[in-house]
Formats: sequence, structure tokens, C-alpha cells
Amino acid sequence: MFLQDYLKGSTDHNSECIAVKLLDDALTYRELDERSSQLANFLNQHGFGPGTNIGLYLTKSPAAVMAVFGILKAGATYVPLDTEAPLERIAYICSNCDLQAIVVDESGLKMINKGSEHFSSTLMIISLAAKSPDTRLYPVHWRIFHRKDIEQSEKYLLHNPEITEDSLAYLLYTSGSTGRPKGVMLSHRNAVVFVDWAMETFQTNRHDIFSSHAPFHFDLSILDIFLSVKSGATLCLIPPGLSYFADAMLRFIEENGITFWYSVPNAIIQWLPYKEELQKKLRSLRTLIYAGEVFPFGFLNELIPKLSTKTVYNLYGPTETNVITCFKIDPDQTDALTEEVPIGEPCSYAEIYIVDENNQPVKPGKTGELVVRGDSLMAGYWDNPKKTSSAIRNLEINGREADFYFTGDMVYLNVDQQIVYVNRRDNMVKTRGFRVELGEIESVLHKHEMIHQAAVVAIPDDMIGNKLIAFYTTVDNREIDNEDVVEFCADNLPTYMLPAKTIRMEILPRNTRGKIDRERLKDTQIKN
Repeated sequence: MFLQDYLKGSTDHNSECIAVKLLDDALTYRELDERSSQLANFLNQHGFGPGTNIGLYLTKSPAAVMAVFGILKAGATYVPLDTEAPLERIAYICSNCDLQAIVVDESGLKMINKGSEHFSSTLMIISLAAKSPDTRLYPVHWRIFHRKDIEQSEKYLLHNPEITEDSLAYLLYTSGSTGRPKGVMLSHRNAVVFVDWAMETFQTNRHDIFSSHAPFHFDLSILDIFLSVKSGATLCLIPPGLSYFADAMLRFIEENGITFWYSVPNAIIQWLPYKEELQKKLRSLRTLIYAGEVFPFGFLNELIPKLSTKTVYNLYGPTETNVITCFKIDPDQTDALTEEVPIGEPCSYAEIYIVDENNQPVKPGKTGELVVRGDSLMAGYWDNPKKTSSAIRNLEINGREADFYFTGDMVYLNVDQQIVYVNRRDNMVKTRGFRVELGEIESVLHKHEMIHQAAVVAIPDDMIGNKLIAFYTTVDNREIDNEDVVEFCADNLPTYMLPAKTIRMEILPRNTRGKIDRERLKDTQIKN
């Protein structure tokens, strides 16, 4: 089974039903199938198929979903790029995974042309914009095609690519401790076991209307796209910017009859000031799922009584593993929950243990690191065998040896045999649903010609999980405009990684080992 097979199955049964829409822009299953086949045939004709990586640098739209399936049908691997990330970061990803082709919309084409010096001169660009690009305005060696070129291809898939379930389906780039993002390689098998489990667990069907809150470069989007298509449902893309306005979002949910919602907790917390309207606005909602960060118990307890649905789930899993645990919240028994809402029990395809510093299983109630193996586990990090071997290591547990992924998440097993998340073991934190290596932000700050040393700390925040605070000293303690540092961060980091505050200090505090005392830095902010 391959991810693109979901589309064929739903097209056979629901060809004229809406597969994906953004406001008035919509594609039926037949249209989505035909147009993605055209793109696949076009890609194959130009030499792109199994073993090739193709970038997606465009805003969420029905055309973007079409491109996902077109790339998969061609047998290639799709690499979603953050349209809000600095061009230097995008260019690094393109170079790192050897992208030879990139699918763009009008704004994406303008952006890469603006930073053309960062991109390969032999890049093939496929524009899905309505207007055909004037090739005279772009580097002479770029091969630029327009959607009209794609539409000349056959509407039915001409070749079934020679791929296996272990062939890469997509590459997701996450924050890296070296200051460079790392590519997580995920196969069809990795995703299919998760999507099939999700359909069985959530009992979705063709009458469902899915929201699509997560950006396509974020792992939550995998469930949105592929579970909705497998179910023959409608994927309702949330218009850009709407997430910032809770009242507009609630109106969107009501007007579109959303039945299935999946997002980070912060997106849901934004609804709470409108609690008097929640039951009315959310009456169509059948299933509500959150993941990516801890949902503060106080907010969760406030929300649940306002929901009409009795189906609320907390999912957990790093990008490297897809979802690996699930906890169903009983709305009638929220009083039984503590402030540590469990991340639940292992999914059927995940083998999980909690181990101590000696890699031995801990007893229930004792905190240890969560390790996992199973069919949803990534193939590794792209072009980084050293990083892969440090994350996936051999363990002998109960007399049996196997390779396990070390998540870096500290957890324990409670009296109900449910896993409870405690914190991170390393320097990675969650903010706004994204995992962020604090070291990557520090590496960017150190590139500023006036910054001598930098340290970034995370302060727990009920709304976004963690608020990032950057401290820095300057070369020879020279004066510097803090706004210049803020702008430098904005030019070099994705929006979700931007520090909430940047603070200049004459000297960064040190602990007894001579290392920067991040705990003292945290305390200065917590006390304030």
C-alpha cells in the first residue's frame, strides 16, 4: 500500500465529491486524481521518479494538495518548504537534499527569484500560478514550466513507478542542534501504518469535513491530508492568517460544518474567550484531537464541558516516529484527570519502553526516557548517518536485541498504565507545536558580527508551550541597537523560532563547571 493509493480508492467511490477546498477554490476527487496524474506524467517525462526529491514551495491550496499526490504518483519524494522561513534556510534545504525540481505558486516563484543566488542554476521550476511566468526575468539556466505545460499531459497515470513500501514518501526538515535543519526521512510504510490506524481508531468516513490547520511542512499535516483522502472526506483548508483571529476561526468552523479538528493546543486555547458561543459554533464537531505540545489542564478542563462531541484525543509522537501514543479523554470524567494529562498507550504498531540512564527499563512511576521501535519509525536523517546512529541505537530488552529510537522525552507510567510526559532530556523544546533546538537559534545569533556570546532559554507558557528568550553579549561590550538583533533573527529564522525577547547583558552567568548558567537566566525571567 502506498499513500497515493488512498486517492485512487476514494476516486473510484466518490469521484464527484469535493476532495479539497479553500473558500471557493475546490477540487473533486476526479479532478484531484486527474490533475495529480498529469503532474506525475510530466515529472516522469522529465526524468523525475523514484529516488528523486521534489520541493513544494507554495501556500496551502487545493493545487498544493494536488502537487503532493502528483509527486507521490511519480514515485518521487515530496519535500514541503516553509514559505515563511528565510530564503537562506530554504536554499540550504534544497541543497542538502539535492532538489532538482521545485513546485511553486506565484509568490513562491518571486521569492526564489529574489534570492536566486542561493539556488542551483540548473533548478527546474514548475509554476502552478494562473499567470504564465516571463522566463526573461529569471536566471537563464533555470528550466521554468507553467501549469499549462502540465495540463498537456495525459490525465491517467501512464506508469506505475517501481517503488516499495520502504521507498521515501516525504522529507520533513526539523530544527537541528548544529544550527542547520535536519531532514527526517519517512517512507510510505511509516505513514500508511499511522493513517490506517487513525481511520480504525477515529472511524472517519466520507461524510466528514476535515480542517487543515497545520502547515504542510509540519508533521500534523500528514493526518489531515491522507486520512481525509483515505476516508473519502472533504479537506477544508484554513485560509492564511485566519488562525490569528479566534472569532473568525470559530465562524469558519461553523459555516463549513467542520467535523474533524486536529491541531496544536494553542490553536484551540484561542477559542476560550468565546466560551459562551463555543457549543453553538462547534456543534458540527465530531472529533477533536490535539498534539504537538502539552495542553494545560486548566484550559482543557475549561474547554471540554463546552464541547458537544464526546470524542477528544491527545496524540503524541516526534516527527521521527509519526504518532506513537494515544489517550482518549472522557469528557464525563475530567475530574479524574490530574494536571498531568497522559499521552496514553502505545499505538498498535509501536513498541515502547521507558529506560533509565543505563538503558534499562524503569519501574512504573519512575521517570525515564521513552524509546520506540516499529513500522512508523523513520528511515533516518537525510545524509546524516552520524546523527541517525546517535538517535537510533541497539538495545537489549528482555533478552532481545533491537534498534530503538531515543526520543529525548522523559516520561513515566502512571497507576492506570498510561504514559505521562514530564519534560525534554536535551536542549530541544516545544513552542507553538514545533520542536525547536535552542542551539539552532544560538548558532544564528552567533553569526551576527556584533554578538560575542548568546544563550536561548525556554520559559513555560500556557498559551504556546514555551516562550523563547535570547540573551547575548556584544564584542568588546560595544553598544548595539537591540532592534537590529531582532531584525537579524527575523531575517534568519522561521517565524515560530523567533525569540519573544532579546536581552543584551554585559556578561552571561556561569555555573561551577564554567558553562553558561541557563537556569539562572530562566529565573530572571520567571521572577519578572
